[in-house]
Amino acid sequence: MTAVIFDCDGVLVDSEVLALEIELISLKEIGLEFDIEAYQKRHLGTTSAEFFREIEADYRAKFDAPLPDGFRETIGKRYREAFSTRLQIIDGVHDLLSSLDCPVAVASGSSPEGLAVKLAQVEIAAFFGEHVYSSHQVERGKPAPDLFLFAAGALGISPADCIVVEDSAKGIRAAVAAGMRAVGFTGGGHCLAGHGTGLLEEGADLVIDHISELKTHL
Repeated sequence: MTAVIFDCDGVLVDSEVLALEIELISLKEIGLEFDIEAYQKRHLGTTSAEFFREIEADYRAKFDAPLPDGFRETIGKRYREAFSTRLQIIDGVHDLLSSLDCPVAVASGSSPEGLAVKLAQVEIAAFFGEHVYSSHQVERGKPAPDLFLFAAGALGISPADCIVVEDSAKGIRAAVAAGMRAVGFTGGGHCLAGHGTGLLEEGADLVIDHISELKTHL
């Protein structure tokens, strides 16, 4: 039996575009400015802990000082406000999940609490039940295969029989490392021109730009 393991941000919910907006504005306020394409390549698919470690290093390199007091709290507050008022489901996700008759799971770098909020916000939590997994539950986040292998084990499905749907290069690398079929997704609001090509270069078996296309490849 085939199982489908979905990333959350940028695949099920259109949250990456909101996070990107919040992060670039917040970083500019403290004196760090980035090219959007380079920034996405570096940070898309990272855990929050990895993100803050990298930003802390950038800030220290430029200003020889730690991040300003309250920076993490400011970004966290802005995330929560945006996700509670502006978060949208990716077009076609509800219909796809309603039509699938195979095991499904979520495997994401977001925190367990963040995942619960986002999935509930767009009313798809029930499709996954207890099979919602966070990188906080494993030793290494993406691009290590740990999280996807953990999800497959919980589903009771061989990794070779799992399909992963991912929007990030790190996620695709993790799926490949786990021995799973990797499907790149470019339907999120954050995806720039050439995003799909990058996912194919990382090892994606195919790329889709609308989630409904997944059904034809199961």
